[in-house]
Amino acid sequence: MPPRSTIWKLDEHTLGKHKVLREYLNGWLPILGSTNKRILFIDGFAGPGVYSEGQAGSPIVALKAVADHPAMRSGRAEIQFLFIEKEPDRFAV
Repeated sequence: MPPRSTIWKLDEHTLGKHKVLREYLNGWLPILGSTNKRILFIDGFAGPGVYSEGQAGSPIVALKAVADHPAMRSGRAEIQFLFIEKEPDRFAV
């Protein structure tokens, strides 16, 4: 069942999903960036980007993965992000 509030508590399974996302991006961003001029990252259920106790949501996890990765600082590839969220109150946060 979807959360009823705009910002909600981070579930353990979502924390696990964020860890997998971060590791996936850490591994694949340098590979994709070395062979492509443009990378498009799409998050289909972006949410508000933050949880009730201040933890980062998937949009922030993805943005930080790019910002923190040494291989991505070269600027060889343009990285575009598309964050999709159906609920207006969640993307207005």
